[in-house]
Amino acid sequence: MIKKESWAKSIIQDSLIAKIFLRENLPIVIVLLLQLALLSYQSLVQHGFFWDESVYLGMGKYIYSLGKSGLWEPSRPLLLPLLLGLLWKLGLSPIIAGKLLMIAFSMGAVLLVYLIAKKILSNNFAALAAAWVAFFPAFLFHSTALLTDILSTGLALLAVFFISKRNPSPWLAGVFLGLAFLARYLQLILLLPLIFFLFLSRKDGMKKEDMDQNVRTNDERMQNGRKEDRRKNDGSKEVRMIKSRIMEDKIKEGSLREDRINENRINEYWGRNGERGRGILLLFLALALIILPYLIFNAFKYQNPFFPLLLQSAMAKFTGWVYHQPWPFYAESLFGQNPLLFLLFFSLLFLMKFDRLHWLLHSALFIFIAFFQIIPHKEPRFIITFLPYLAICSSYALENSITYLKKLIIHPFRKGMVLSGVLLIWAAGFSFSYQIPRHQEFPSFTQYLESAGEKDEIWISSPLFLISADKNPAELMYYPLYNTKKISALIVKLNGLSKDFSSETAIALPNAPLPLNTPLPLNTPLPLNTPLPSNTFHPPNAIPSANASISANALKILLNTCDLLPCPPWDKPCPKEHEKLMAQLNRDFKKIFEKNESGCAYIIYERNLPQMSLSTNLISP
Repeated sequence: MIKKESWAKSIIQDSLIAKIFLRENLPIVIVLLLQLALLSYQSLVQHGFFWDESVYLGMGKYIYSLGKSGLWEPSRPLLLPLLLGLLWKLGLSPIIAGKLLMIAFSMGAVLLVYLIAKKILSNNFAALAAAWVAFFPAFLFHSTALLTDILSTGLALLAVFFISKRNPSPWLAGVFLGLAFLARYLQLILLLPLIFFLFLSRKDGMKKEDMDQNVRTNDERMQNGRKEDRRKNDGSKEVRMIKSRIMEDKIKEGSLREDRINENRINEYWGRNGERGRGILLLFLALALIILPYLIFNAFKYQNPFFPLLLQSAMAKFTGWVYHQPWPFYAESLFGQNPLLFLLFFSLLFLMKFDRLHWLLHSALFIFIAFFQIIPHKEPRFIITFLPYLAICSSYALENSITYLKKLIIHPFRKGMVLSGVLLIWAAGFSFSYQIPRHQEFPSFTQYLESAGEKDEIWISSPLFLISADKNPAELMYYPLYNTKKISALIVKLNGLSKDFSSETAIALPNAPLPLNTPLPLNTPLPLNTPLPSNTFHPPNAIPSANASISANALKILLNTCDLLPCPPWDKPCPKEHEKLMAQLNRDFKKIFEKNESGCAYIIYERNLPQMSLSTNLISP
């Protein structure tokens, strides 16, 4: 009987604890539920794909099919393709399951913003910071997209969370920072603020007067908690005792903004016996554990461990030039989507009162902003990378501003929250009108690819053609950059010439015997009295005997002119080279399909590849 009573009592206590926990964290629960509802609706009404989404889907198929399906772009990070490809390998739809996965990541990122903000803010203002992130139009719009922005940002926030705990874990911080790097290379920038965070600790801990102040603050919080219990008087004496015990536990554990109050414990941990250096070493070791296998893979595949990073850096200078924007671009985007985020600048007024976590958040914020300001390629979704730090710092400024102005404003907290709520509702509504063009699937191209043979050579001008087709293209016409050099290489391949010969020098063939394995240019008349070796590739107009058979294999080119044009403005010969390429395609290939839509020409070119039978008798000179 006693056991049953104790069991029932423990259940009641656990339910009461859960109820109190839910009440204390009710704002973030509401934010997450609203976010889930908005994302569920958004995933149903949004159609089409971003260019990069199709690349990551194709890379995932390529990895798990060992190159039989999908495509490969060396400059891309591998974490997202590995996740999407795994879903595809398990027989799930990588699009539907991938969207569900991205919704989970976006909600996790919002929750991490709340948990980090609670270390320096009250629960309500921490939830406000999380809401600013969740309902920021660019964040909300991209939360269902199969892109690396939210995934890498969430992993980076995990690194910040684990290193800023009362009992820090630099090892886990390094692991998640490494994963963030594998999701998006630029997240490695966060390593500098993390090292800075570890170096800020003092060897002797806090001063005695600071520790005494912390004790007084703890006592005041205990008294305020008891007064709050008496004022509400909601429940029995046992309920109030449980609340008081929870309050004491939270103060001891440092979960009610006590990371700042108990900063002396953290400093003592990092300062004594070289723990600070040990923490930095653990951070680097964990980071190396994640990154080194990737670098070793690059060394074997590309003979350079840093090849993808160097290629990505080079492409950033010359690709995406249509997105080049002036320096006020991000300021205008932020003001248009949530003006309250500019409270960030007021947070600098409290600079002298910052603890190490403040310095970590502010330094990460300004380093990311400086990086994105320097590069000319600017997009609204890039804001997602530094949005969490911006939201926390702005919420901190709002809370402190209300505290300092409390004598001048009636019910400042309520007014501030009402204003913030109005702006959040406005931002959530604005996000549905915030649209970035998505590419729609082209069914004709998908059906054509599904009917292609396994040995057909396929060229594509866009990865979007492969979203619903498990094919492996032989040529990515757009990659790494469609310019004069790339067009010349395509023409050389079409002519069947080796890369050592140019199209101009290969027009006239010498009147001499051809060596073995010499490819002949397409549509070029053979010189008279030219003996042909038996293993020479023969273009269609040079088949010397009726015994030659035409293979079912074909060279198929799926082309959207808007994927390739316009040429880079600094590449003057590019338009003429493009015209030369199109002229050759129209001359040598058969058009299977052609349609103009929204100013873009969708064309499918095809030509059968000849194959000589073993019994072919060549005509001797």
